[in-house]
Amino acid sequence: MKNFLKIIIVNILLILGIFLVYDWGLVAYNQYKPLPVDINFALAPTYRFESYLPYDEAKRPIVTMGCSFVYGEAINENETLAYKLQQYTNRKTYNYGTSAHGIQHVLYKLKNSPVFTPELNPEYIVYVFIGDHLKRMYTNYFRLYDRAKYLKYAKAEGGGLKEDSFNVVLGDYFKVTYTGKKLNDFLYKIKPQDPQFDLFKLYLKEIKNTLNEKYPDTKFVIVVYNSEENSRTVGLKPFHTNRWDELEDEGFIVINFDSLEYDFLNKQEFLAIDRQHPAPLVWDILVPIISKRLNLL
Repeated sequence: MKNFLKIIIVNILLILGIFLVYDWGLVAYNQYKPLPVDINFALAPTYRFESYLPYDEAKRPIVTMGCSFVYGEAINENETLAYKLQQYTNRKTYNYGTSAHGIQHVLYKLKNSPVFTPELNPEYIVYVFIGDHLKRMYTNYFRLYDRAKYLKYAKAEGGGLKEDSFNVVLGDYFKVTYTGKKLNDFLYKIKPQDPQFDLFKLYLKEIKNTLNEKYPDTKFVIVVYNSEENSRTVGLKPFHTNRWDELEDEGFIVINFDSLEYDFLNKQEFLAIDRQHPAPLVWDILVPIISKRLNLL
Protein backbone atom coordinates (compact mmCIF):
# COMPACT_ATOMS: atom_id res chain seq x y z
CA MET A 1 0.00 0.00 0.00
CA LYS A 2 2.82 2.40 0.91
CA ASN A 3 4.59 1.68 -2.37
CA PHE A 4 1.36 2.33 -4.25
CA LEU A 5 0.93 5.72 -2.54
CA LYS A 6 4.54 6.60 -3.34
CA ILE A 7 3.94 5.78 -7.01
CA ILE A 8 0.81 7.96 -7.01
CA ILE A 9 2.63 10.87 -5.36
CA VAL A 10 5.63 10.58 -7.69
CA ASN A 11 3.35 10.57 -10.74
CA ILE A 12 1.41 13.58 -9.47
CA LEU A 13 4.64 15.49 -8.88
CA LEU A 14 5.92 14.45 -12.30
CA ILE A 15 2.73 15.61 -14.03
CA LEU A 16 2.82 18.86 -12.08
CA GLY A 17 6.46 19.42 -13.03
CA ILE A 18 5.79 18.75 -16.70
CA PHE A 19 2.83 21.15 -16.61
CA LEU A 20 4.85 23.94 -14.99
CA VAL A 21 7.71 23.51 -17.47
CA TYR A 22 5.22 23.53 -20.35
CA ASP A 23 3.46 26.57 -18.87
CA TRP A 24 6.72 28.50 -18.65
CA GLY A 25 7.59 27.27 -22.13
CA LEU A 26 4.50 29.04 -23.46
CA VAL A 27 5.81 32.27 -21.97
CA ALA A 28 9.32 31.70 -23.27
CA TYR A 29 7.95 31.35 -26.80
CA ASN A 30 5.99 34.58 -26.36
CA GLN A 31 2.54 33.00 -26.58
CA TYR A 32 1.85 34.92 -23.38
CA LYS A 33 4.28 37.70 -24.05
CA PRO A 34 4.67 40.24 -21.23
CA LEU A 35 4.84 43.83 -22.40
CA PRO A 36 7.66 46.19 -21.42
CA VAL A 37 6.73 49.51 -19.91
CA ASP A 38 10.12 50.88 -18.95
CA ILE A 39 10.90 54.56 -18.57
CA ASN A 40 12.40 54.93 -22.06
CA PHE A 41 9.17 53.65 -23.60
CA ALA A 42 7.19 55.90 -21.28
CA LEU A 43 8.72 58.95 -22.94
CA ALA A 44 7.94 57.83 -26.47
CA PRO A 45 5.23 60.12 -27.88
CA THR A 46 3.62 57.55 -30.15
CA TYR A 47 4.36 54.61 -32.42
CA ARG A 48 1.76 55.73 -34.94
CA PHE A 49 2.38 58.03 -37.87
CA GLU A 50 0.60 61.33 -37.48
CA SER A 51 -2.37 61.51 -39.81
CA TYR A 52 -2.53 63.87 -42.75
CA LEU A 53 -6.16 64.78 -42.21
CA PRO A 54 -7.01 68.47 -42.59
CA TYR A 55 -7.70 70.43 -39.42
CA ASP A 56 -8.59 73.93 -38.30
CA GLU A 57 -5.37 75.66 -37.20
CA ALA A 58 -7.38 78.23 -35.21
CA LYS A 59 -8.63 75.52 -32.84
CA ARG A 60 -6.49 74.17 -30.02
CA PRO A 61 -5.43 70.53 -30.40
CA ILE A 62 -6.48 67.38 -28.56
CA VAL A 63 -4.10 64.79 -27.09
CA THR A 64 -5.20 61.18 -26.56
CA MET A 65 -3.32 59.12 -23.96
CA GLY A 66 -3.50 55.64 -22.47
CA CYS A 67 -2.56 52.09 -23.41
CA SER A 68 -3.01 49.89 -26.49
CA PHE A 69 -6.70 50.82 -26.64
CA VAL A 70 -5.61 54.37 -27.55
CA TYR A 71 -2.56 53.38 -29.58
CA GLY A 72 -4.82 51.19 -31.70
CA GLU A 73 -3.48 47.67 -31.31
CA ALA A 74 -4.70 45.35 -34.09
CA ILE A 75 -6.29 48.20 -36.09
CA ASN A 76 -5.02 50.68 -38.68
CA GLU A 77 -3.98 54.26 -37.99
CA ASN A 78 -7.11 55.61 -39.67
CA GLU A 79 -9.25 53.52 -37.33
CA THR A 80 -7.85 54.84 -34.03
CA LEU A 81 -9.57 57.11 -31.53
CA ALA A 82 -7.18 59.97 -32.35
CA TYR A 83 -7.74 59.75 -36.10
CA LYS A 84 -11.50 59.58 -35.77
CA LEU A 85 -11.55 62.50 -33.33
CA GLN A 86 -9.60 64.65 -35.78
CA GLN A 87 -11.77 63.52 -38.67
CA TYR A 88 -14.99 64.26 -36.76
CA THR A 89 -14.01 67.53 -35.02
CA ASN A 90 -11.57 69.08 -37.52
CA ARG A 91 -9.10 69.55 -34.65
CA LYS A 92 -5.48 68.40 -34.71
CA THR A 93 -5.37 65.29 -32.52
CA TYR A 94 -2.23 63.53 -31.29
CA ASN A 95 -2.04 59.82 -30.47
CA TYR A 96 0.24 59.47 -27.45
CA GLY A 97 -1.04 56.05 -26.39
CA THR A 98 1.46 53.22 -25.91
CA SER A 99 0.76 49.52 -25.41
CA ALA A 100 0.82 48.29 -21.78
CA HIS A 101 0.94 51.78 -20.30
CA GLY A 102 -1.20 52.98 -17.43
CA ILE A 103 -1.93 56.11 -15.45
CA GLN A 104 1.67 56.22 -14.13
CA HIS A 105 2.97 56.60 -17.68
CA VAL A 106 0.45 59.30 -18.49
CA LEU A 107 1.79 61.24 -15.50
CA TYR A 108 5.42 60.54 -16.41
CA LYS A 109 4.90 61.68 -20.01
CA LEU A 110 3.16 64.88 -18.97
CA LYS A 111 6.05 65.68 -16.63
CA ASN A 112 9.01 64.65 -18.76
CA SER A 113 8.25 64.00 -22.42
CA PRO A 114 9.67 66.69 -24.74
CA VAL A 115 6.50 66.66 -26.83
CA PHE A 116 4.64 68.60 -24.14
CA THR A 117 6.03 71.99 -25.05
CA PRO A 118 4.36 75.34 -24.30
CA GLU A 119 3.51 75.60 -28.01
CA LEU A 120 1.45 72.38 -27.91
CA ASN A 121 -1.07 73.86 -25.44
CA PRO A 122 -3.88 71.29 -25.92
CA GLU A 123 -7.42 72.22 -25.01
CA TYR A 124 -8.17 68.66 -23.89
CA ILE A 125 -6.12 65.66 -22.85
CA VAL A 126 -8.31 62.60 -23.32
CA TYR A 127 -7.16 59.62 -21.25
CA VAL A 128 -8.90 56.28 -21.88
CA PHE A 129 -9.19 54.27 -18.66
CA ILE A 130 -9.64 50.49 -18.54
CA GLY A 131 -9.91 48.54 -15.30
CA ASP A 132 -6.57 46.88 -15.85
CA HIS A 133 -4.81 50.22 -15.27
CA LEU A 134 -5.56 49.86 -11.57
CA LYS A 135 -3.83 46.49 -11.53
CA ARG A 136 -0.88 47.93 -13.45
CA MET A 137 -0.17 50.27 -10.56
CA TYR A 138 0.80 47.18 -8.55
CA THR A 139 1.67 44.42 -11.02
CA ASN A 140 4.92 44.55 -12.94
CA TYR A 141 5.19 44.05 -16.69
CA PHE A 142 8.67 43.17 -17.87
CA ARG A 143 10.72 41.72 -20.68
CA LEU A 144 11.69 38.11 -20.33
CA TYR A 145 15.21 37.57 -18.99
CA ASP A 146 15.69 41.33 -18.55
CA ARG A 147 16.19 42.80 -15.07
CA ALA A 148 15.75 46.42 -16.13
CA LYS A 149 13.82 48.72 -13.83
CA TYR A 150 10.32 49.80 -14.72
CA LEU A 151 8.33 52.87 -13.89
CA LYS A 152 5.98 53.28 -10.95
CA TYR A 153 5.19 55.76 -8.21
CA ALA A 154 4.72 55.14 -4.53
CA LYS A 155 2.93 57.02 -1.79
CA ALA A 156 5.11 59.68 -0.22
CA GLU A 157 5.11 60.41 3.49
CA GLY A 158 3.09 63.57 2.95
CA GLY A 159 0.35 61.65 1.16
CA GLY A 160 1.43 62.53 -2.38
CA LEU A 161 3.47 60.53 -4.87
CA LYS A 162 7.17 59.91 -5.21
CA GLU A 163 8.85 58.45 -8.26
CA ASP A 164 10.02 54.87 -7.80
CA SER A 165 10.95 51.89 -9.98
CA PHE A 166 10.08 48.24 -10.30
CA ASN A 167 12.66 45.58 -9.61
CA VAL A 168 11.91 42.22 -11.16
CA VAL A 169 11.84 39.53 -8.49
CA LEU A 170 11.45 35.77 -8.73
CA GLY A 171 7.71 35.92 -8.12
CA ASP A 172 7.24 38.14 -11.16
CA TYR A 173 8.43 35.37 -13.46
CA PHE A 174 5.61 33.17 -12.17
CA LYS A 175 3.04 35.94 -12.67
CA VAL A 176 3.48 35.96 -16.44
CA THR A 177 2.80 32.24 -16.85
CA TYR A 178 -0.75 31.24 -17.68
CA THR A 179 -1.20 29.77 -14.21
CA GLY A 180 0.32 32.81 -12.55
CA LYS A 181 -1.89 35.20 -14.48
CA LYS A 182 -5.04 33.33 -13.52
CA LEU A 183 -3.99 33.22 -9.87
CA ASN A 184 -3.04 36.88 -9.89
CA ASP A 185 -6.39 37.84 -11.45
CA PHE A 186 -8.22 35.80 -8.80
CA LEU A 187 -6.30 37.45 -5.96
CA TYR A 188 -6.88 40.87 -7.48
CA LYS A 189 -10.62 40.27 -7.63
CA ILE A 190 -10.86 39.60 -3.91
CA LYS A 191 -8.81 42.67 -2.94
CA PRO A 192 -10.69 45.71 -1.66
CA GLN A 193 -11.16 48.18 -4.50
CA ASP A 194 -10.92 51.40 -2.49
CA PRO A 195 -7.12 51.36 -1.98
CA GLN A 196 -6.59 51.03 -5.75
CA PHE A 197 -8.91 53.92 -6.47
CA ASP A 198 -7.36 56.02 -3.70
CA LEU A 199 -3.92 55.62 -5.29
CA PHE A 200 -5.44 56.32 -8.71
CA LYS A 201 -6.73 59.63 -7.32
CA LEU A 202 -3.24 60.54 -6.13
CA TYR A 203 -1.97 60.12 -9.68
CA LEU A 204 -4.76 62.37 -10.94
CA LYS A 205 -3.99 65.01 -8.31
CA GLU A 206 -0.37 65.05 -9.48
CA ILE A 207 -1.53 65.25 -13.10
CA LYS A 208 -3.66 68.28 -12.23
CA ASN A 209 -0.68 69.97 -10.55
CA THR A 210 1.48 69.26 -13.62
CA LEU A 211 -1.14 70.65 -16.00
CA ASN A 212 -1.63 73.76 -13.87
CA GLU A 213 2.07 74.51 -14.29
CA LYS A 214 2.28 73.73 -18.02
CA TYR A 215 -1.18 74.44 -19.39
CA PRO A 216 -3.38 76.18 -16.79
CA ASP A 217 -6.58 75.96 -18.82
CA THR A 218 -6.12 72.48 -20.32
CA LYS A 219 -8.90 70.10 -19.28
CA PHE A 220 -8.15 66.48 -18.37
CA VAL A 221 -10.81 64.06 -19.59
CA ILE A 222 -11.21 60.49 -18.33
CA VAL A 223 -13.03 58.22 -20.77
CA VAL A 224 -14.03 55.09 -18.85
CA TYR A 225 -14.20 52.11 -21.19
CA ASN A 226 -14.70 48.68 -19.64
CA SER A 227 -16.09 46.21 -22.11
CA GLU A 228 -17.15 42.96 -20.47
CA GLU A 229 -16.33 41.24 -23.76
CA ASN A 230 -12.76 42.56 -23.63
CA SER A 231 -12.61 41.48 -20.00
CA ARG A 232 -13.80 37.97 -20.77
CA THR A 233 -11.35 37.54 -23.65
CA VAL A 234 -8.27 39.14 -22.11
CA GLY A 235 -8.91 38.55 -18.41
CA LEU A 236 -9.15 42.25 -17.56
CA LYS A 237 -10.84 43.16 -14.31
CA PRO A 238 -13.64 45.64 -14.93
CA PHE A 239 -13.73 48.29 -12.26
CA HIS A 240 -17.32 49.26 -11.56
CA THR A 241 -17.52 52.07 -9.03
CA ASN A 242 -19.69 55.01 -8.09
CA ARG A 243 -16.65 57.06 -7.12
CA TRP A 244 -16.23 58.81 -10.46
CA ASP A 245 -18.35 61.62 -9.02
CA GLU A 246 -15.48 62.39 -6.65
CA LEU A 247 -13.25 63.19 -9.63
CA GLU A 248 -15.84 65.42 -11.25
CA ASP A 249 -16.09 67.35 -7.99
CA GLU A 250 -12.34 67.97 -8.25
CA GLY A 251 -12.50 69.39 -11.78
CA PHE A 252 -11.92 66.31 -13.94
CA ILE A 253 -14.29 65.54 -16.80
CA VAL A 254 -15.46 61.92 -16.68
CA ILE A 255 -17.25 60.34 -19.65
CA ASN A 256 -18.36 56.95 -18.38
CA PHE A 257 -19.15 54.21 -20.91
CA ASP A 258 -19.06 51.58 -18.16
CA SER A 259 -22.81 51.48 -17.61
CA LEU A 260 -25.91 49.54 -18.62
CA GLU A 261 -26.65 52.18 -21.25
CA TYR A 262 -23.61 51.01 -23.22
CA ASP A 263 -23.98 47.33 -22.49
CA PHE A 264 -24.61 46.77 -26.22
CA LEU A 265 -20.83 47.18 -26.74
CA ASN A 266 -20.32 43.80 -25.06
CA LYS A 267 -20.50 41.81 -28.27
CA GLN A 268 -17.92 40.06 -30.42
CA GLU A 269 -18.50 42.52 -33.26
CA PHE A 270 -16.97 45.28 -31.13
CA LEU A 271 -13.66 43.43 -30.78
CA ALA A 272 -10.71 43.93 -33.14
CA ILE A 273 -9.28 41.07 -35.16
CA ASP A 274 -7.07 40.00 -32.23
CA ARG A 275 -10.23 39.53 -30.09
CA GLN A 276 -8.67 41.67 -27.35
CA HIS A 277 -8.92 45.32 -28.32
CA PRO A 278 -11.73 47.65 -29.41
CA ALA A 279 -12.78 47.41 -33.02
CA PRO A 280 -12.97 50.62 -35.11
CA LEU A 281 -16.75 50.44 -34.78
CA VAL A 282 -16.39 51.30 -31.07
CA TRP A 283 -14.81 54.68 -31.85
CA ASP A 284 -17.35 55.33 -34.62
CA ILE A 285 -20.03 55.15 -31.94
CA LEU A 286 -18.22 56.87 -29.06
CA VAL A 287 -16.43 59.74 -30.84
CA PRO A 288 -19.65 61.70 -31.57
CA ILE A 289 -20.70 61.27 -27.93
CA ILE A 290 -17.30 62.44 -26.63
CA SER A 291 -17.28 65.37 -29.08
CA LYS A 292 -20.74 66.51 -28.03
CA ARG A 293 -19.88 66.28 -24.33
CA LEU A 294 -16.72 68.39 -24.83
CA ASN A 295 -18.30 70.84 -27.31
CA LEU A 296 -15.59 70.07 -29.85
CA LEU A 297 -17.55 70.98 -32.97
